[in-house]
Amino acid sequence: DLISSGTTIARAASACRTAGAKRVYAAATHGLFAGKANTVLRGTPIDRIVITDTVPALRLEADLAREKVTVLDSTKMFAAAIERIHSGGSIVDLLES
Repeated sequence: DLISSGTTIARAASACRTAGAKRVYAAATHGLFAGKANTVLRGTPIDRIVITDTVPALRLEADLAREKVTVLDSTKMFAAAIERIHSGGSIVDLLES
């Protein structure tokens, strides 16, 4: 999934804290961080957000990005997928490994 403005993930994090979670981690494929994302995420009880590098997190303030965001490199996965598509390999096997 993706994080756009962060309001949905912020509400989910708050619900987790209310239910007793001591730490909250979030993961999304794409971190768009549009609109009021800086304000929303700065005030959220999320300890860390993990996203891929499929969309640059340019809209997120640098200090907030350092504090809360981990970006995973997706280059090898996409290269392997492209290679499998061209060679008749299985994308399903790639995703399961």
